[in-house]
Amino acid sequence: MHLGIRLHMDGGTCPMTDLTRFFRPRNVAVIGASPRKEKIGYKTFANMVNGGFEGGMFPINLKGEDVLGLKGYKNVGEVPEEIDLALICIPARFVKQELMECGEKGIPFVVVITSGFKEIGNYEMEEELVEVARKYNIRILGPNVFGMIYTPVKLNAQFGPEKVLSGKVAIITQSGSLGIALMDRVFQEGIGVSALTSVGNKADLSDEEILDFLCTDENTEIILMYIEGLKEGRDFIRKVKTVSKVKPVIILKSGRSKAGAKAVASHTASMAGADALFDAAFKQAGAIRAPTLREAIDWTRVLNDLPLPETDPVLVITNGGGFGILAIDELGLAGLPLYYNMEWITEKLGPLLPPFASLSNPVDITAQTSPENYIRCLEEAMKEDSIGSVIGIYGATAGVDVDRFTKDLIRSMSKPNKPLVLCYIGGRDADRQIREFNEAGLPAFYFPEEAVSSLRVLYRYKQYRRSRELELPPREIWDLARIGKLIRKTRKSGFKFMDLETSLEFLKAGPIELCRYKAVRSIDGAVKAAREIGFPVVLKGSSPELIHKTERGGVITDIDNIEELVEAYERLEPISDKVIVMEQVHGREVIASSIRDPVFGAAVMFGVGGVMVEAMHDVTFRVAPISEMDAMEMMEEIRGKALIGAFRGKKEADRKKIAGTLKALGDVMLQVPEITDIEINPLFISEDGAVAVDCRVRVE
Repeated sequence: MHLGIRLHMDGGTCPMTDLTRFFRPRNVAVIGASPRKEKIGYKTFANMVNGGFEGGMFPINLKGEDVLGLKGYKNVGEVPEEIDLALICIPARFVKQELMECGEKGIPFVVVITSGFKEIGNYEMEEELVEVARKYNIRILGPNVFGMIYTPVKLNAQFGPEKVLSGKVAIITQSGSLGIALMDRVFQEGIGVSALTSVGNKADLSDEEILDFLCTDENTEIILMYIEGLKEGRDFIRKVKTVSKVKPVIILKSGRSKAGAKAVASHTASMAGADALFDAAFKQAGAIRAPTLREAIDWTRVLNDLPLPETDPVLVITNGGGFGILAIDELGLAGLPLYYNMEWITEKLGPLLPPFASLSNPVDITAQTSPENYIRCLEEAMKEDSIGSVIGIYGATAGVDVDRFTKDLIRSMSKPNKPLVLCYIGGRDADRQIREFNEAGLPAFYFPEEAVSSLRVLYRYKQYRRSRELELPPREIWDLARIGKLIRKTRKSGFKFMDLETSLEFLKAGPIELCRYKAVRSIDGAVKAAREIGFPVVLKGSSPELIHKTERGGVITDIDNIEELVEAYERLEPISDKVIVMEQVHGREVIASSIRDPVFGAAVMFGVGGVMVEAMHDVTFRVAPISEMDAMEMMEEIRGKALIGAFRGKKEADRKKIAGTLKALGDVMLQVPEITDIEINPLFISEDGAVAVDCRVRVE
């Protein structure tokens, strides 16, 4: 990466997992390496031989045949040398026996390329491999992988492309076919790799352990991952949070739709989890999630070729006004600030341009400005410290010597000192010119929106590295003994959900503010409670069977007197033998809840609340524990964020109180594993605080 590894190391440290003999083996055996070229074992072995691997290579096959001039053996036990790494490329039914022989030989690492295990339902067969590995202290990569690469030692141990381009990008992929296609594409686009690991079913070696090695690997500066699911989501996020303080991590995650999640489950038997929670977890960890394969490659390129911006404002220089305006629109949508020092633009760029050029942002130099002066404008912008980054857009113009223009621009802009992204639009030479710019380390695109999307990644990563602390926030204090009694009471009732009274008692065991209320079982009790609380009041049914009270008529509001109270109570009696009399609270309605996700465990949700929550689906998530900053970010992420701010004479809601509520909900989920869901809906927010008026708690 253009930033350099030293700068990456500022702000974070990585623990070391000892995978040295895995990535830097002295001797490698390929079990299933055959002289027959149609076999995967042959292709894997041939790639290793032709790639110039610097260590020993030993083909293993039933007949002990030589392969590509190297002596063959019938089994690994016959090999006279110590072996650090073995690759298995034989039918699934024979893998266990070969793994045992690897154990007897004392081989510490084995890559099981063979498929036909958990991914097709053969769970027991895969578990048998894990048991053998544990017995012999072997670490397994796979099964169901296409191999691995580590270019610093010229190790190309996979059955995909023969030619490998060395560089500073490490790739971790769960899909073999996508990994091969991704690798082939990045090579075509001139992006070199330091390492590539295909993790497949992840029976043993995990993403986290590989990330450990790559975090401290001086040959790796950027990590690109394709994942379909995670085994231990919380461990993964903790690891990525550490790594991303040191090196950028780009993640392409499939299974975003319900159909995609179903396909993931059938592909590698991975738990896809809630995609919105994956999105939030990646953001918390500082990972950059790419929505498409195209963007994953583009974003990898800019992080690989460009430095992070030292300051924020972006200047657009174009020879076509329309292109520039499109870029400005995209910058606005991306939240990137524009450079508007008109005095500098006029003084420095004005003399280079015709009098009818537009000296604003975008700087429209017009098609009549020579390519030489266009380059000089870029040079001036790159020298100005107050400009954070530059977008250079050039539309094909008749009479321009395209080849000379390209060479001159590359010569002038090589090794840029700040982010510079280029757009080359129109003309039959556009694709070729873009390729030449990219090969020269100047990220170039056809469309302005692609340029802005890639530039934004640099700002996002810069912001994460500079603003987020790794220390976990202290947990909010909850009365765990009191909560334990409420859980036992609920279990004794035979229901999974606490009734409303018990749920409110649950909240009282923590730091969450509640409105005044009282549980009653008679009209007389309701009248007494209403007089103590003061009209207007609200009546709510309290029964574990009343999960959705509003739909069942279990909530009656705006009760102003005794007559209305009696009438309301009589309406609730048939559906609930217990009634909550509650003060009528006013404010803006949001939802605050915590859930227990199968992948990430305890998580927090926030969004627009009340009866509109299911219709609007305007919510955002974080994995617990969360910090106050996490909670503040959540408030900014919902579409209805204006609800929290000042509007129509209302003052801004107390964000700190909202943040405290969200943090407390996450913390209690971490402390009480018996709870699976806590939902406060609505949570009334105002300038005076955040008050819970309803709650639903589910017990495992």
